[in-house]
Amino acid sequence: MQRSAATVLSLADLAARKAGEIRLVRATGETVRAAVSLLRSADGAPQRFIDQLESFAARRQLQKHLRRWVDEDPLTGRWNRRRFQEETERALVQAATEGTPGALLALDLEHFGEVNDIYGHEVGDDPLRDVGDALQSCLHGGDALARTGGDEFAILLEDVAPDEAVAVSAKVAAAVGGVVAAKGGAQRRMSACVGLAFFGAARETAGRLMATADLAMYEAKWALSTGAGAAARRGLGAVTARPLPVPVDSDLSGVDLRWLSRIRWAIDEDRFVLFAQPIVEIATGDVIQHELLIRMLGQDGELIAPGSFLPTAERYGLVAEIDHWGIARAARFAECGHAVAVNLSGDSLADPDLGARVERELRLTGADPTLLALEITETALARDQGVAVSFVSRMRSLGCSVALDDFGTGYAGFSNLKRLPVDVLKIDREFVADLLVNPASEQVVRAVVQLAQGLGLSTVAEGVEEAAILERLGALEVDSAQGFHLGRPAAADGILNAARQAVGARLP
Repeated sequence: MQRSAATVLSLADLAARKAGEIRLVRATGETVRAAVSLLRSADGAPQRFIDQLESFAARRQLQKHLRRWVDEDPLTGRWNRRRFQEETERALVQAATEGTPGALLALDLEHFGEVNDIYGHEVGDDPLRDVGDALQSCLHGGDALARTGGDEFAILLEDVAPDEAVAVSAKVAAAVGGVVAAKGGAQRRMSACVGLAFFGAARETAGRLMATADLAMYEAKWALSTGAGAAARRGLGAVTARPLPVPVDSDLSGVDLRWLSRIRWAIDEDRFVLFAQPIVEIATGDVIQHELLIRMLGQDGELIAPGSFLPTAERYGLVAEIDHWGIARAARFAECGHAVAVNLSGDSLADPDLGARVERELRLTGADPTLLALEITETALARDQGVAVSFVSRMRSLGCSVALDDFGTGYAGFSNLKRLPVDVLKIDREFVADLLVNPASEQVVRAVVQLAQGLGLSTVAEGVEEAAILERLGALEVDSAQGFHLGRPAAADGILNAARQAVGARLP
């Protein structure tokens, strides 16, 4: 080891300072760092130095590795959400100072969860890497790309006009369409929904800009779920742009953005639970089925009623994911020999792949299809009656039953029965609640019962809250009923566990 005169002087200086760092040069020319501490004798006189050597090259390599660990997504090698948000904050400050325009793109892969469900997570990792590569190929040197969630990516475009950003969005959506997940002979082509948020001279925060892009992306998902736009019809995904961030005090920002964030978090973290309400045969008093009702768990574990989150989920294309979760759980109940009914939204009903999903869940669990009932509303039928009729026919061919929920309150209720081969009519609580005091409600119930009997269908009255109403429904020959008088919704896990124990099955 060689030491220069400067190094010797630094050692002399170190004697006064007790500890410090010096640089040494090896015979090979490599520079190393030495952390040096001075040891003194009992009387305080300098005694000897202790050197701890460290290669500068090794140190730089370690620092580089740590930076990558902090900044990058380990699967794709792209930036993570934290690093992307930092870079977005910097870009926003620069844009506000220089007055240059830019855009942020939020991208979500459509139905990617099905890739993991069908092919497994190992296969699912490959298309995520491929999507990262495909997106990077669409960008210029100064653009930033990050994986911000399980199947979500974000892109930052600086110094780019809005029309150029829209063109890039279409380009990245098409690039994702070129990625294929494959296992054996099965293949699944990727598609994406893209949301854009533009920025410029006005000061903005990264958090709000990203939320605005997310909102635009959810609007694109909604457009795709309803079949709006040529891109959606070609299966290329959808793109939606928001020219300005939503105002802080707007209803959309204050309600939808908060709920979108909470719903997305609940989906990603599996924060939904099922409650089960008994459906009772009026003639015998026997529980013949349970309707499964979904609740969302808040961050503090509080139960959130569906009326608080489902409208937003349906508006922005997230409700189908929630329905898929419910179908999978319902199949587990049926697996145990427990008859259950699960509700489906209009978004799910309009999905031509829904029937295959139900069939797959039944096959995976080995459940008896006759124990699974699917409830649809008349409002949901208005979305696409052709797809709905096809779905209902397929479910009945499997052995599942289909119930028309809230009958009499939707669109052209009686005419729907000519096209839909359903099994059950559920009489809406609107006609049940005042059955004893409103002759019109009794006439509606009587008419529904006569119609159902003529068509060979069964009837269920909803919202039964007192014994006198139940007795009157029996006199009107309604087959079954549900409501607080017969049983309040209870945590479904207990019912599922009891059913599993009854058939000797293992708990999940």
